Amino acid sequence: MIEFTVLDKSGRVVRYGTCLPETLAQQAGPDETVIEGIVDHAVDEPRYNYTYHRMKAYPEIGNQLDAIFKLAKSLQAQGIALPSDTLNWLDAVQSVKDAYPKGGA
Repeated sequence: MIEFTVLDKSGRVVRYGTCLPETLAQQAGPDETVIEGIVDHAVDEPRYNYTYHRMKAYPEIGNQLDAIFKLAKSLQAQGIALPSDTLNWLDAVQSVKDAYPKGGA
């Protein structure tokens, strides 16, 4: 994962976050520029300050997704009806986990 900053045409910070390196260019919309790294003044802007600090403090996105996966599996095991999109996602994630088990070769 890499950090990025998106700037508007005037050079003002629009947003920032993290992404996979191969998706960096996709982070900018029309009339925006994306750069790798966090622009120093983005951290000082009040409207972005909490976002930056939260981004740095949250667990890694993979760990968050794994926790959500476990929650959904638990709900499913309890017989709670889940939306079809969620069931499809659970199947897709489980396929990956089965194909690449922890400690597997």
